[in-house]
Amino acid sequence: MRVQLMEALLGLLGSVMAVTIFSFIFCVVSFIRFMENHKNNMLRMFKGDKSFIPKNISATQFMIGKGLRCHSYQIGYFLWGYILVLLLLSFTFFVIYLLSLDAVQDLVVNYMKGGGVYLIVAIFSWLSLRIITLIFRDYSYSKDVISINNRNAYMVFSYFWFFIGLPMGFFSAILRILKAMAVGALMLPRIDHSVMPDGFQRLDRGFNAYICYLHVETAYRNPVLRVFCQMLVDETQNNPRNVQTLGINRVRKWTFSAQARARWFLALTLARNPQLASDRKPDVQAPQPAQAGHARHGDVVIEIDQFCADNTALIQDK
Repeated sequence: MRVQLMEALLGLLGSVMAVTIFSFIFCVVSFIRFMENHKNNMLRMFKGDKSFIPKNISATQFMIGKGLRCHSYQIGYFLWGYILVLLLLSFTFFVIYLLSLDAVQDLVVNYMKGGGVYLIVAIFSWLSLRIITLIFRDYSYSKDVISINNRNAYMVFSYFWFFIGLPMGFFSAILRILKAMAVGALMLPRIDHSVMPDGFQRLDRGFNAYICYLHVETAYRNPVLRVFCQMLVDETQNNPRNVQTLGINRVRKWTFSAQARARWFLALTLARNPQLASDRKPDVQAPQPAQAGHARHGDVVIEIDQFCADNTALIQDK
């Protein structure tokens, strides 16, 4: 009795060590895959490819606030994922350890003897589907084309197959539930993949936070936008004359006489708007532009055609 107890304790200790090691390896691999997928998603977003984002998640201003929760959700999901993987692997290794016991082995052998009928039915169903594929196939087409040689016989066979496939569907549903639970537990640490099916991704808050974070990062870290802004800044610093052309407002200092500057713009305004001269001084006759494109105001002569609206910036620089 004491020997069996020691063997059980040693087996339990070995199972715990194996579970801890495999859980750690799984979490490390999962984190590496998350970083790789995040890099690929960022590159696709930079290229304008948003096909991996569900259509029911649209870009809005609220993504700035929701994206802040991405890192917090990642840490929380990662910790819970580690715990669930630890429990799942503990159960798996515990079952494997039980199979090493003689009593459990006898129980499994007896169950397999009684359930041999179910195994035979499963093998028969699998072989039947393979044979049906060969019988009803139309060989005049390639194997990549879905074709039926005898449609009526196929419909009759599908009617009788309903009664055989019904119990198979029942057991398949149980396997589907177990698979969904296992995949959900394994994918919980990763917020770059939603555990919800298509159409229900909005219910996954972690996945939504990740998508919002991608949009915010793309808006402020897009390499094309950053290079364009850097070129804009460099061009402005190297050539100050392009400041107003580039749309950057700066306070420009006038290096000449302020009185001469005021008179120059006054003459230019009166030359381009002759009707203002009589309004400004009633006793002064409004200047009339000549046919050669000149306007005379007192002793000042201005060529109107050289100073259109687009050249105002050049006038200010002179």
